[in-house]
Amino acid sequence: MQHSLLLLDELLVQGGYAPEAAARVRRDFAALAGVHALDQVALGTLFTGGAERVLVKISGALRGEGVLGVNAHIPLDVWIPKEYPMHCPACYVRPPRGAAVAAGHPSIDMGGRCVVKGWRAEFGLLALANELQGLFAQRPPLVEAKPVAAMLSPGVGRARETSGAAVGIDMHNTAAHPLYRKLKARLVEQCRQKRDQARMAVDAWCRRGNRAAALTEGYVQQTAEAGADLNAAADAAAAMRAEITAARGYLATHRPVGAAADVTLHPVSAAAQQALELTAEVAALEDCLYVLDRRLARGAVPPSVFVRQVTALAAEIFEKKALLRKARCAADAADLPHIAL
Repeated sequence: MQHSLLLLDELLVQGGYAPEAAARVRRDFAALAGVHALDQVALGTLFTGGAERVLVKISGALRGEGVLGVNAHIPLDVWIPKEYPMHCPACYVRPPRGAAVAAGHPSIDMGGRCVVKGWRAEFGLLALANELQGLFAQRPPLVEAKPVAAMLSPGVGRARETSGAAVGIDMHNTAAHPLYRKLKARLVEQCRQKRDQARMAVDAWCRRGNRAAALTEGYVQQTAEAGADLNAAADAAAAMRAEITAARGYLATHRPVGAAADVTLHPVSAAAQQALELTAEVAALEDCLYVLDRRLARGAVPPSVFVRQVTALAAEIFEKKALLRKARCAADAADLPHIAL
């Protein structure tokens, strides 16, 4: 009993029952299992009205008072709705092998569902079981099933009428029962639809994964190319610094004897000073172009970096030369005795 209560608590949580409804179901189940042999709990799917609901099911046997044979212990399934106790549980009689639901029973339809009238919220599972026990005592719900072949006339294949006796159909004869075949076909179709939906979802996720992988690969390639360009630019800058240092050392060692730099390149006017600075800047930019060209020939600078750097340097050289031409026009030849104009 304690194990069943613990399992019931877990199933109520999995089924999404409200705390108030779960507490009421637990209390009523304890009272029901103490009187009747309805002590098995499970979580299943109930098909009603073309819809399916995941509900807690209480299974067991309802004792048939004063009835022998197949009605001594009546197998019963009680499906607890999530709106319990405001809504009445759905009760189904499960005919055992060799038995069938009695045709024309006032409290059970041919599908085995019990018809409960006058349900109120203050009723419980025990009161419901006692009510069904009283109804089944007045008229047993099960009859012994007869083979379908014995029910059919050999000539025309129609059901043979019996004199005043209720005729049941063996639910276990799946090849002859039309209700079972119809339910089986519907379940097969639902499984096929769910399988197709699952396949479509998997295909969609695979396509999304392939697109994400392609984008990631593109980003990695672009990052690698950018890193290579940065490394090449850093190498080119280091090489230019080394060659400028070497050029400065060469000029220091090959300076003309007896001619001081401040005397040889001393401007005598503002225009001459500007022309001297522009000349030095143009020469430095042209040296940078020369160094870049040598680095490109050796393969140390990528063509893309070379084109960007040369375009920027060429624009700057053009601007400096234009300013130098204006400065030369403004300067007097006497102001620049040692500068080749």
